[in-house]
Amino acid sequence: MKIISDNVINFNAKLIKSIRVEKYNGQKNQYYPEQVYFVEAEPDNPEDSAALGTAADYWVNEKYAAVIAHTSKLLNMKILDKNQYKVYAVTTQKDNLSNLDDRQILGMAEIEDAGKPVVELSHIQVKPEIIYALENPEYKKLGTGILNALKSLYSGIKLTSADSKSVINFYLKNDFKRLIPNTNRFIWLRK
Repeated sequence: MKIISDNVINFNAKLIKSIRVEKYNGQKNQYYPEQVYFVEAEPDNPEDSAALGTAADYWVNEKYAAVIAHTSKLLNMKILDKNQYKVYAVTTQKDNLSNLDDRQILGMAEIEDAGKPVVELSHIQVKPEIIYALENPEYKKLGTGILNALKSLYSGIKLTSADSKSVINFYLKNDFKRLIPNTNRFIWLRK
């Protein structure tokens, strides 16, 4: 697990960024701030690829996690260039990140054109049981947390969103602008 940090936390690897999200407390029936960890899947670590793959296998109704995990596997097999593609994950795991625990992964993202200032966000996936919870999901603001972590790493992010009003509104709410009016192509640029 490749991680970069300015935080003083005891990790076996380095953290890219801690993300503040909200976690539900059922006893008090409200959300509280919670820190989770944004990490880069190490292309040379087969355990990272396996953990992402296992998480995707168990995420019912996932739309993109299997593709992200497959990209991680292709990076591990050196089929894809690790300077062009990056795979990230959000986890609750606080230590031993050299052995990523698939049960603690809450979200994933895949970046293309990683060597350029403006990257392409190919896929982003939050754990479906969080997205599709009928009431009070365990966590909130994971997707925004992933986007904010990526914004801290790159000068710009382009993407093509799903053709869904809620997905389009999610990107608009997170300061993305349409590249062309009335399309699903979006861009965010650091000001």
